[in-house]
Amino acid sequence: MRRFLPIILGSDENAYGCARMFYEISGERSLLLCSRALLPCDNSGILTRRVIKDFDTGPVFENVMNSVLSSLKNESEKLLIIPCSDYYAELVVNNSEKISKYAASPILSKEVYGKICGKIKFAALCAEMGIPHPETKAALPSALVSGIYPDKYPVVVKPMNSNSSEYLKSNIPGKKKVYICENQQSYRKTLENFLIGGYNRPVVVQEYIGGKEKNSRVVNAYCDSEGRVRLVGAARPLLEYKTDADLGNYAALKIIKDRDLCDTAADFLERIGYVGYANFDIRYDEKSGKNMFLELNPRQGRSSYYIHTAGENLMRAIYDDVVQKKPYEGRRYAEKSGVWINEPKAVLEKNMTDADDENTVRSSKTDTAFRLEGDFSIQRAVTLLKRYVVSITGK
Repeated sequence: MRRFLPIILGSDENAYGCARMFYEISGERSLLLCSRALLPCDNSGILTRRVIKDFDTGPVFENVMNSVLSSLKNESEKLLIIPCSDYYAELVVNNSEKISKYAASPILSKEVYGKICGKIKFAALCAEMGIPHPETKAALPSALVSGIYPDKYPVVVKPMNSNSSEYLKSNIPGKKKVYICENQQSYRKTLENFLIGGYNRPVVVQEYIGGKEKNSRVVNAYCDSEGRVRLVGAARPLLEYKTDADLGNYAALKIIKDRDLCDTAADFLERIGYVGYANFDIRYDEKSGKNMFLELNPRQGRSSYYIHTAGENLMRAIYDDVVQKKPYEGRRYAEKSGVWINEPKAVLEKNMTDADDENTVRSSKTDTAFRLEGDFSIQRAVTLLKRYVVSITGK
């Protein structure tokens, strides 16, 4: 019987990074369950992937998880569930009673999830706890188009959850994760496009925190089964993707040592009784001199492999907690200097506009989830080449 089996939900960069980190711990394959086969996990020898039609919908997810977990319970001592998107995280929470019968990994309670899911609720919670955050409102696109406009511009408009199945499947012209509206005209056009694409679910209208890409921050953390943060680390972007589909995702991150920021995020999680992986989006506001907390995602981020770059294995946190049952020894910080990249260095350097950041990438020792000797073949090399072409050209 295996000591443990990671069951990873998804097949993007996040999923591959998690599978790699588990592979480094045990040398065994993770099981990936997903609704679509995405390039990052194609032709990989460190994982077993099952593509299941409509797996990202409630009824199919419930039936498949019950069947898979019940069939695996006698093959592994511990089953660890690792969602790699917001919609899989929500499905896990909604099916927590059934999943917890088989899985050993901590699952966020519906009560806590209800407090942090969606940018509006998160902003309200930040206000209650005295954590800096931008002014945030929400309404349906149909109601906003009818004549209710912000008092000042620019504003950020974004879906309540850009990783929701409904948003990903919508046909919005020029669809992005985030829309920056400079005036009333662009604001109205953005909302009209939501309706044209068949998306009339609540959207967020948020105060725009200006500044360069380097003002953004990302924090990832793991809260153990008792709600104590065992591992936390921060980074700032050196380059973000510019294509509509990937806008808001990172192509390169520099590890930063900022314990005040990490502790603010970690203390927040512990105060609300959080468990499992968490990912914060944060932006430094030059006007106020404060880090503005924008969002909390109930899973590790797409770029969370930067924690590995910073000297820690993010998946070892759950392994030590759940499989090894190691006692809590205080908060660890992932802060070893380095640069995480999601593209070849030459590609990054060509697309960077900040000379200092370009020099940082050029002169630094870089780390990427895809550079793994034990998972290399001609087929895998072709897969990665295709992925780079798609990420850069969008075709």
